[in-house]
Amino acid sequence: MFENPILFSSLVSIIITLVFFFINKDRDKKDQDPGKNTKYLVVFGIVFIVSLIGKICYGSKVIDNIEKRVDKMLGSSSSIVNEGNSLETTVMPSTSGETPPF
Repeated sequence: MFENPILFSSLVSIIITLVFFFINKDRDKKDQDPGKNTKYLVVFGIVFIVSLIGKICYGSKVIDNIEKRVDKMLGSSSSIVNEGNSLETTVMPSTSGETPPF
């Protein structure tokens, strides 16, 4: 369950929103504002997005799975990605003082 970033983000944001709700429970009983519960939706949304991005960025399994899928789609004899995970580049020949053709 914690490998899936969406489920992880949902769980974390629900827990944090509930904690925030129970902390502000007494204060909300006295508040007469009809839109007093929108702050919980905002907290849920912000925590969900931050935890989703954090899980995707820091979850090594997700990145490894993406690399495996890319390798599978491009084939194992891809000229773009080699074993060192770097791009293959070629060196331009020196022109020895010639001007470019443009």
